[in-house]
Amino acid sequence: MKFNDYFPNVVLINLDRRVDRLEGFNERIKDLDISYERFSAVDMEDAVAGCRESHIQVLSNYLADPLFIFEDDALFVDDFYSKLTIAMQSLPDDWDMAYLGAHILKAEDYNEHWLRSYGASSTHAYFIRGRARQKLLTALKAHNGHADRAYSDAHKDMNVYVVKSTLIWQAPGYSDIQECEVNYDHLFRF
Repeated sequence: MKFNDYFPNVVLINLDRRVDRLEGFNERIKDLDISYERFSAVDMEDAVAGCRESHIQVLSNYLADPLFIFEDDALFVDDFYSKLTIAMQSLPDDWDMAYLGAHILKAEDYNEHWLRSYGASSTHAYFIRGRARQKLLTALKAHNGHADRAYSDAHKDMNVYVVKSTLIWQAPGYSDIQECEVNYDHLFRF
């Protein structure tokens, strides 16, 4: 199965001025045949607030269920499709939200391929369904910091899972939020 067979509704968040990141994302997915709709990210002086507002707008305006959300720094592991197939076959039926890569803060084993998350940061590759949308919107609107921290706080009220073996990393490069070159490889599980 291809990505859009699992996730027919895919949104990519990308700042208009970061054409380099859009081109990089498209280059990384060209052999994966992933279709998506690009969302023009909210560009604010406070990049953290812009990121948070971008996720609010995506969750508010893209009402498909389920919905997969990428940020433009998503980087796929080798042999992505065979690993995705294995992971999706064992995704718990009760999922509200799941990550194909995240910095795990608090979790417990659920099965061979998934962790039950009680706290994770990252917003570069996740999917939601059902009641998660409103819970995430409420968390984002009540939070003044990073979107991923708002999400993490909401995990306690949802069934959230993180794939044990990261399938989608964050590509190294310049971060508008950090205002410097970043490499998050050390934050993800192998």
